Amino acid sequence: MAGTVVVDTIKSSTTSAPTFQNTSGTEMGTLCRAWVSFIGSSASIRAGFNVSSITRSQAGTYLVNFTNSMPDANYAISGTSGRGAGFTAPRIIGVGSSNPTASSAQVTVIDDAGTVQDNEYIMVAIHR
Repeated sequence: MAGTVVVDTIKSSTTSAPTFQNTSGTEMGTLCRAWVSFIGSSASIRAGFNVSSITRSQAGTYLVNFTNSMPDANYAISGTSGRGAGFTAPRIIGVGSSNPTASSAQVTVIDDAGTVQDNEYIMVAIHR
């Protein structure tokens, strides 16, 4: 029987995030565990979920601190960044020099010449 479920809240029966399964019971995915959009130079959060703060250790290098820790450090980090006014080279997001932990992940913004730099728009998502 196909249909649509309309609810205000979905809760997992455990401390893990809810999983989505097909009709055979095969897991098809989970929800994004954390995401954030922030300003590079000030590490000011524009919007986010499950991110308590951003710590800027130097230009282009940031520690994304989670409000609620991940179950372990085996998560995927993805991100993108936008130039904003005054930036001429494209930017990419990479995992920083520190290994991810359950409570935080370091990310670095790098231009096409390999230089670590701040950026106006930085967006990061964590999936586990």
